[in-house]
Amino acid sequence: MGGVTADNSGTLTTVTQVDAYDFSAKTWATNVADIGTGTSNVQFPAVVAGPANDVFFLGGKSCIQGCGQNPYLSEIFDFATATSMFDKTTNPPMPYHVSAAGAVVPGDGNLYVLMGECNGYSCPTPADLNSVQTYSIAGKQWATYQKPIQLPTMRADVPAVVGSDGRIYVIGGQPRAGGSSTATVEAYTPKSNNWATVASLNNAGSWISAALGPDGRIYALGGLTVDATNSTYTVRNVVEAYGPVLSLVSSHGSVGSTQALSGSNFAANAVVSLYFGSQKVGTTQTDATGQLPGNVTYQVPSVAAGTERLKCSTT
Repeated sequence: MGGVTADNSGTLTTVTQVDAYDFSAKTWATNVADIGTGTSNVQFPAVVAGPANDVFFLGGKSCIQGCGQNPYLSEIFDFATATSMFDKTTNPPMPYHVSAAGAVVPGDGNLYVLMGECNGYSCPTPADLNSVQTYSIAGKQWATYQKPIQLPTMRADVPAVVGSDGRIYVIGGQPRAGGSSTATVEAYTPKSNNWATVASLNNAGSWISAALGPDGRIYALGGLTVDATNSTYTVRNVVEAYGPVLSLVSSHGSVGSTQALSGSNFAANAVVSLYFGSQKVGTTQTDATGQLPGNVTYQVPSVAAGTERLKCSTT
């Protein structure tokens, strides 16, 4: 959806078209809708898939350069994929006008917007910059939370993604407008309403794209590395992966044999189920630091010829 293009002279132009990708046909359909027709002229919105074959399109900026006093937007649009139409009449605006925020729908009935850039018009104090806005999709109501749901590290230009453990991860970004990129990664647990700092990126970055992969790991792709001290912008042409770490005591074993493994980097006090291929072979629980309790044993099941992978899931 949308974006900005730049020519060789540095002139920026808003892209307003919406394209759709067909996974089965492996083809793109272009211009299925126009953002400029259904919305304001928007750059840097938060975009996230909703629970009913729709896509939420939130906030952004109404200009690229030479902006006025308040270019930041608070509108929320519901894009129906079935009709390729934008609807902004049924959803109330966000309490804060923001741009370059992260947004997720973790499955608890809420949409979370993790604060990006805003100004004094809608963010009266610096603390507002790291608030989390939560929207009840069914109730169509906003709540703006302060501590303890407040994002621990104030930053913008961040991706947010729901991990396989159910936590919301906020990755990299810039601590403030004009600041240098950070490698900080923090995870929020909706059930316990608290934040935890997890392993940092190996390469600091802003404007990173992030997604949960089919292997349960979070992938952080590309972006920019901003050095505010030297006023430089460097393309971040790396892909990093984050997830629980499993270590096998033995790399092989016969059918029926008892094997063991250890693990770390899980959510705290989470139930972990172990699978050999599609067969569940054990259940355990992590401690308060996200570690498995010592060596966890499991029995190698009988499987068809071929390669099976040992996997885990958390609840």
